[in-house]
Amino acid sequence: MSECFGELYHLPCSYDGVWMKRLIRNMSELYCIFGESTQMTPNGIEVTRIRDIHNPENRIGSIIAYFIISSYITKHLVKFNADGGRFTYLSPVNIVLETIDPEFITVNQECLESIVTILNHPHFEECFSVKDIETQLPSVQNLNDRFND
Repeated sequence: MSECFGELYHLPCSYDGVWMKRLIRNMSELYCIFGESTQMTPNGIEVTRIRDIHNPENRIGSIIAYFIISSYITKHLVKFNADGGRFTYLSPVNIVLETIDPEFITVNQECLESIVTILNHPHFEECFSVKDIETQLPSVQNLNDRFND
């Protein structure tokens, strides 16, 4: 995880387009590796393109792939104005879709790193399997409901 991020949100979206369906199919073929916690992976979750024939249950699958492409994390952003002033603000960002090349054939390294960032968010702290992650997905707050408290 190269940056500190804030809250994790989910924004259900339409998955009808050819491009989106291809993206979900490609992401669903990725595999999670559950290991030791590190500074880069606080939950110990890595993601790889390499098929794990010994642990097929570690395949991300379509449920997590759908979630990943519709996930937003609040990120600290900085803007500079014309006179040199700067201000920092929080904004929800879809860090996965922002890293995908629109002409993609495979999931690129930057996208893999964004997926790792999401899966190592504190929301998934107690997850040690794909099933654990799937169990946590419904408790992620809808992005549109974040101000309804």
